[in-house]
Amino acid sequence: MAEEDVIDCAKTFDQSLVLNSKQIERFNHILSDRDTIVNLPVGHGKIYQLLPGIMKKKGLRKNVVLVVSPLNIIQEEQLKFLESHNVSAS
Repeated sequence: MAEEDVIDCAKTFDQSLVLNSKQIERFNHILSDRDTIVNLPVGHGKIYQLLPGIMKKKGLRKNVVLVVSPLNIIQEEQLKFLESHNVSAS
């Protein structure tokens, strides 16, 4: 998937979202159909929000994304965001 495709998919979730090079690099790694562990600092996250849309666009289905965050408030906000975009999240 081209960098432009990843950016376009990100825009479907949030028009103001700007992906940095590390995020795009991780998407391309994931979309190469390899198991991936991503550990990014604050400000480099949100990859998991975009994965369902990008995976669907690429034709990948039934994938699992596990997100570990030490901050419950962030988890709650992200679950609400994903659910508002019709993404199964718990």
